[in-house]
This record gives sequence, C-alpha cells and structure tokens, in this order.
Amino acid sequence: MIRINSTSDLTTDLAPNSVTDSTTNSAPKPENPQNVAEIYETLKEQFDGTPYPWVPIDTPASDHLEIFYAHSIVSAFYACDRRIVSTQGCTILDVGCGSGFKTQVLAAVNPGAKIIGFDLSPRSIALAQERMVVHGYADRVECRVGSLENLADWGETFDYINCDEILYLLPNTLAGLQALAAVLKPDGLMRANWHNAFQRSHVYRAQRALEITGLRKPGGDRASLNLSLIHI
Repeated sequence: MIRINSTSDLTTDLAPNSVTDSTTNSAPKPENPQNVAEIYETLKEQFDGTPYPWVPIDTPASDHLEIFYAHSIVSAFYACDRRIVSTQGCTILDVGCGSGFKTQVLAAVNPGAKIIGFDLSPRSIALAQERMVVHGYADRVECRVGSLENLADWGETFDYINCDEILYLLPNTLAGLQALAAVLKPDGLMRANWHNAFQRSHVYRAQRALEITGLRKPGGDRASLNLSLIHI
C-alpha cells in the first residue's frame, strides 16, 4: 500500500531495468517520446490479442475469495490508518483493468463505491463492460479506454487507486506513479505491486530460449511468427 503525501515524494528514478543508488540525486534520464509511444502501442496490440485476466465473463467473484481482502478499501484504510471507512460513495480507480475481473472483485467487496476501470486495450474494455453488465455492476462501474497520460484531463480524483500488475509494464515507473498521485485525493490510498525477478524467472528463460532459436530478437523485438506458449 502506498500513502503519497505530495508529488514531491516521488523523486526517485524507478524506471524498469535500472539500478538506483540512494546516495546520489541524479535526475531520471529523459525518454524518447517515440520509444514510449511504441511501447504503449505494443502493449495495446498484445492485450487486444490476448485480453487479461483470462477469467470467463460469467465467473462470480465469490469463486476467488482469496483476493477479497486485498481489494477491500476497508482493509486498506484500517491497515494504514487504523480507521474504518465506509465504502458508500467512495471513488475507486482500477488502473489497467484489462478484461475487468479484478474490477468486478472491487465492486463486490466495496458496496456502494463508484468505480472507474481503464485500459489502453479497446478489446479488453469491451469485455470488461460486458462483465459488469452480466454481474449487475454497470450502474456504478464505468470502463474506459485510456492511458496514464490523460488521467488528469478527466478532472476527477479518487479515494483509492488499485494499480495491480501494471507498474512493471511502464516505460517509466516514476512518471506513472506521478500521474496517479496527481489524481489521488490528499487522504487517499494506492495499492500497487512490482514483480519479483525470481517470480518471473520462467518468463526470462522462455525469452532466452526464443532468442537462441532465432524466434525472438535480442532486446524484445519479435520475429514475424505466431506462437502458442503453454506453461506446464
């Protein structure tokens, strides 16, 4: 859980694949806007092709009770402030909501809250919208196509931001956190996570195997070949 007192708290370069030294105050390296745009376009294509999470639309949230606690804003605020908040009328932002299953869980465990889920993948958002209709949450859950860059343009602020499985995908984690901090209410909370390198070791091994066989170019460029990878 993250409590951000001001955007000035976010001064560390948290860009992926970088190693920072807490004893230095070097500024983050400027990014090439073209490279950033290409990264976002690649992500959009990936999740348009394979929307995530891969949870059937008719799956009830109660099938995954193990994640209820982590998505309850009552639990979050009590853990951080030792105070009990009401979910009625609270505003929640679900960042990179994908096909909307965790947005559905947020709606289930936070009754009365107004929730906005957004994602850069139009196909994912279409599935998320359908999921909200199926489970009866369309009256208080809105799903939008969007990106972090235009969040401030919405003119909305949020009591709670759920940023699950997102930060490691961003070309600049710091810029992403700053964009989220700008729409978080002064006493709000943000839930975020990073992937552990050991947790994703099987992914790195698969990428290396594809490079050795010539099916993936070093640095992440994909060869023009459709593959189906099955993790067993």
